[in-house]
Amino acid sequence: MAQPSLYRGYRKDVIYTLPILEQQIHALVSYAKYKGLRARLFTTRLVDGQSIHRVFQRSLDNFRIVDAGSTLDATSFAELTSIPNSVTLAFGLNSSADFLRINDVLEEDLSAHIAISFDDLRLYYSTIASDISAATLSRLLHVSSYPHWQDEGSTSSTLLQSYFSVVDQSLRTPQSLAGFVAGKIIHSI
Repeated sequence: MAQPSLYRGYRKDVIYTLPILEQQIHALVSYAKYKGLRARLFTTRLVDGQSIHRVFQRSLDNFRIVDAGSTLDATSFAELTSIPNSVTLAFGLNSSADFLRINDVLEEDLSAHIAISFDDLRLYYSTIASDISAATLSRLLHVSSYPHWQDEGSTSSTLLQSYFSVVDQSLRTPQSLAGFVAGKIIHSI
């Protein structure tokens, strides 16, 4: 299973279409500051766990936010608990069961927010769409440079073009939009 990892430097053979993990962390901490929430990091055993924590800590310092009690290298998401009025950045998801635990935490505490990486959103979208309740979905956050994949009112030409390729609305997912964008880029090269 692929794990979230930090940017390893510029590669001329890679075209980045999404914010790298460091940018996602910084944007989510900025969101916490804007909303007046505390922030914390929750990770299961990740190869880059300590480095991710350092990036998180730098973002906290930048926005002068107090860490709300981070948990690094947890054994599983079963250990995830809510902290009122906070945003938890959750990295290292390994299964659909992790999202069920996230849903439970969001249902238990209506002031809690949980943020996941866009990669995890793409990988587990079917579980999120089927198992995360609509009431908690608005507090499951992610960072993306793409428009919302099901925004019927969008004026984004990329999104509107993707709708011609993916006619069935149930197939309009973060993964299908990311694939469409990657295809457009390859086609244009």
